[in-house]
Amino acid sequence: MNKALLFSGLKIESEFPAMEAIKDAIITAILTPITFGLVLFIFPYFFQRDVLDRSFVVDAEGRKVGSLDCTVTLDQMIRHAIPWAIVSFCTFGVGFFVFQFRCAVFCYNHTEINWFEEDMEIPKSAREVSMGRRKRVV
Repeated sequence: MNKALLFSGLKIESEFPAMEAIKDAIITAILTPITFGLVLFIFPYFFQRDVLDRSFVVDAEGRKVGSLDCTVTLDQMIRHAIPWAIVSFCTFGVGFFVFQFRCAVFCYNHTEINWFEEDMEIPKSAREVSMGRRKRVV
């Protein structure tokens, strides 16, 4: 079967709640002065990961056929953010704008699709699938 036909009509839908975004923004606002702004180099990874982990692959009929699982760890985030923090400081913040895009690309490149089985009960959120999968791997 042609792969183009197999995947045609698929799209990604996120079920990231607005209250979760507000909560993340409040936590970041509180931690920013405490960490002298360094949390701003880690927060974008968590935000991207949270959105991706709450996203589903939906077929043309609107059925959830898979979920996204961003596998980025805190260690990877820190190792990726350090050079960008240095660039941002050396460019007086201009590099931070480029960092935002590179952060998104980094998270997307570390995201997997978990396809659902035909007879599998579809979870209420993709996050449940991701968290369950991480527990099995560890």
